[in-house]
Amino acid sequence: MVEAFRGVARRVVAISSQDVYLAYGRLTGLEPGPAEPVPLTEHSPLRTRL
Repeated sequence: MVEAFRGVARRVVAISSQDVYLAYGRLTGLEPGPAEPVPLTEHSPLRTRL
């Protein structure tokens, strides 16, 4: 995406919903347990603590 907008825009804002997944909660320490396998899919477990 950055390459596509090079010379057109100075910045690119990307929105991600990765923080809804259990793997992110475990990465940040908000969710207990071992690391989740990757890559994540739309069917990966979701966080229980927001």
